[in-house]
Amino acid sequence: DFDESGGFASTARINAKLADLGNMTISGNHSTAGWGSIEKKVSERDREDKSSYDFSTSIELGKFLPEKTGIKIPMYFGYSEAKITPQYNPLDPDVLLSQVLDPTVTPDPEKRDNINKTVTDYTERKSINFTNVRKIKTSPNAKSHIYDVENLNFSYAYTENYNRNYITEYAFGKTHQGVVGYNYNSGSKPIAPFEKNKS
Repeated sequence: DFDESGGFASTARINAKLADLGNMTISGNHSTAGWGSIEKKVSERDREDKSSYDFSTSIELGKFLPEKTGIKIPMYFGYSEAKITPQYNPLDPDVLLSQVLDPTVTPDPEKRDNINKTVTDYTERKSINFTNVRKIKTSPNAKSHIYDVENLNFSYAYTENYNRNYITEYAFGKTHQGVVGYNYNSGSKPIAPFEKNKS
């Protein structure tokens, strides 16, 4: 008959606001083999243990500089890890992974660690972004010029992804992206050609 052993799942999330400096979020979830919603059939339930967590924060680094400088440095940082451990050994699908990792079956601890690492799907992500770094005018009555440094803004994004599983030894990628923007507004002067026309 079908193995109807159930599993469980849990999730947690924490949000924190760091005064006017920024905010921080930590979240995580975990589920075990056999987990599934009520309407799912036995064959549709999860056949692996899944664990992941995510950390992200947005901070205004310009707060660490004197206010009179008018420098804004919004920074975002994110880090996450995810692990998927199969219930059955993908290298021998008819055998439970727990049986393969049993010390009586595989007495060599180094070999057990190597098998566990090989069959586990592991993903790691890192990212750091600086978006719209700029200098603002500290004097509200200051006149704008085409050559003002306040017209410039800069953005930079870096991401790093790492993944491995029993098919792929490792896949590693880095992405760098930079943007320089320029915005000048000289102000508007209304044109009213029919202002003196009484009709």
